[in-house]
Parts: sequence; structure tokens; C-alpha cells
Amino acid sequence: MQPEPHRVAARLGFDETTIDRLAARGHLRRLALTDSQIRGRLYQAHFNSALARPAKSRSVPNAAASVGDRKPLSFQQTQAFPETL
Repeated sequence: MQPEPHRVAARLGFDETTIDRLAARGHLRRLALTDSQIRGRLYQAHFNSALARPAKSRSVPNAAASVGDRKPLSFQQTQAFPETL
């Protein structure tokens, strides 16, 4: 069961003006996501942006230096274990 987009938008902190703009542009229905879907997308976006940063700007210990060699996760891969997100 998908949640209602208006409720999700309000829970995410969007004001009525922003919600109306999203609805007018046809983007509001894209917010009809469950909590685990939102967490998965946020995790994937953060992980992909971390990989996109130049290596010099990363401040990681040597033990974690190989993280940059990994490929970004797909949305389906992040859903495999949603309880770990």
C-alpha cells in the first residue's frame, strides 16, 4: 500500500505552497513512497555522491581507502536489506 503524497510531503517538511507547486508540475505523485523506499533512495544518492567526489577531498582511513573502487549500488540492491539502512 502506497502512502498518500500529500501526507508524505507534509511529513518531509514541505509547506503548503511547495506542495501546491509540486502538484501543479505533476511531481507530487512521485512522493508516494514508503519509509524504506525513501531511506533507500537517500542512501543510494549519498553513496553515489561520495563516490563521485575526487579522492583528495575524501578523509578516510587507509583501511577504508578501497571504498572508492566499489561501484554504486542500484536501488534494487539497497532494497535487499532495508533494515540495515
